[in-house]
Amino acid sequence: EYGIISMGFIPCGGGVLEIGTSQGSETASWTSLPIRSMPVQALQTAFASLGAKYVMLWEAQDGYFSVAADFVAASEVKTRRTLRGDDKTFCSESRQFKLPAEGHGPVASASSTGKEVITPNPGQDHKLVRRSLAQEFNIKDMHCFPVTEGLVLECGVPTNPILTGNALAAALQMQCDISGAGYAIYWTEAGDELVVGGSYITPARKAALEAQGKEGSFAEAGKAFRLPKAGSGPVATVLATLDLVLELGTSSGPETANWSEAPDLPNIPASALQQAFDKEGAAYALLWRQDRPDGDHFTAAADYVLPERRRALRNKRGDDQTFASQSKGYKLSVDPLRRKWGRAFAITDAKSNAGLNRQVLAKEFDIGRVIFAPFPGGYLECGIASM
Repeated sequence: EYGIISMGFIPCGGGVLEIGTSQGSETASWTSLPIRSMPVQALQTAFASLGAKYVMLWEAQDGYFSVAADFVAASEVKTRRTLRGDDKTFCSESRQFKLPAEGHGPVASASSTGKEVITPNPGQDHKLVRRSLAQEFNIKDMHCFPVTEGLVLECGVPTNPILTGNALAAALQMQCDISGAGYAIYWTEAGDELVVGGSYITPARKAALEAQGKEGSFAEAGKAFRLPKAGSGPVATVLATLDLVLELGTSSGPETANWSEAPDLPNIPASALQQAFDKEGAAYALLWRQDRPDGDHFTAAADYVLPERRRALRNKRGDDQTFASQSKGYKLSVDPLRRKWGRAFAITDAKSNAGLNRQVLAKEFDIGRVIFAPFPGGYLECGIASM
């Protein structure tokens, strides 16, 4: 009935793993059973004891190890998509590597010694071929277990970067602006508890609270709370499937939106945002979203400008205009950006780039390097300007 051609049965952890192929090109054609055992104990150790978020099975052929199979936890896939704005993982990018079977790396060493090899902080290990990749994906610990001759199981525990400083302030403000929320709270892990890592209250909400004679706010009061990580509340529930939690809320009164359903929020590429402010020295951030799913343009959905940049411009110009606020009057054509879709790119000097439709504006506000990072349905733009 279902077109099954071949079936295989493999002993697996006190049970039996059944695998099979079917008619058509979507499955392989077996002449013999492709695998005869599963590294059940190593897998159990990886996920239950080590807290691994991924596993890769390396297979040696023709003098080199390459990735034969991999698995990434769903929460890790979601987190990387949120942080990066794409679907790349440490496993997907590791498939591009071939590791010498006679080498001295952790995979080859686990195979040759028959013992587990642990690599702490692989992003700092200059002997590791994938060092820069481990650094890019924030891999904290790497474990390699020998399986059988020529097979090694690798698992890893990433550490998710915490949003801080200007990047956190930008994310909180922009999500409030897009959703119409009156406040935003960023929850982060602290051991077995969840604590407030940052918060934001919109100016309109602040004014409404002051008019009511109230001191502080719900967001500020939340800082006193420590929630159990293993709890059943909304924050802990979201954290169980995603490693970053942003709480947004509305209130009675015209200063916030009225939600009938969850607002359509973008997955801001958090790591790109953090890098833009911390490493590139960005002065502003702009979120561009497609005006409609099949639309021809991106429009500016939200922006954030460094407070010191705002003050400098106000002192110089005598108004509250910024490059980001004035960019909201422009649209970006979808086609040129679509050709670059899925990867970040940069404009070296916006004020001298004749192909930029905001070149005159860039000259007015002395904007230099501009970076674009993609996310599903849009682009994050961050720019550098002289202060």
